[in-house]
Amino acid sequence: MVRKFILTCLSYLLSNAVVSVVQSITAQEALAYVNSPDAIFLDVREPAEYESGHVAGSILMPWFGGVLQERWNELPADKLIIVYCAFGSRSASAASFLESKGFARVANMGKYSSFAALPNAPIETGPYQEPSAVSDWESYK
Repeated sequence: MVRKFILTCLSYLLSNAVVSVVQSITAQEALAYVNSPDAIFLDVREPAEYESGHVAGSILMPWFGGVLQERWNELPADKLIIVYCAFGSRSASAASFLESKGFARVANMGKYSSFAALPNAPIETGPYQEPSAVSDWESYK
């Protein structure tokens, strides 16, 4: 009786589960997309973290505080969006969120420090200067 109940519960959970598997990308793989017209880097850290160092040309939309949750529709749906943060948890949440909004090309790079440690990684420092429109992002790079 208990076994049947457990199997019924598991069956229900599995049949109603929404499984989201966000693609992962290593820092080394992501390096190949720097300056690519087919990809953007999305930094979901806080402004102070961004100022201390970020992938050159990346867009800042912090996860905490809800900036990404409010402005996700400004991101280009036709590009690969490579998401990163300090340790990987915010970028994983942000990547899953974007996928739930219909973005088909999202990759979680995770830790910024892994990218920054690469030889010849294009790293910038300083405050974020937001482009006036999405169409300006290409000229921002």
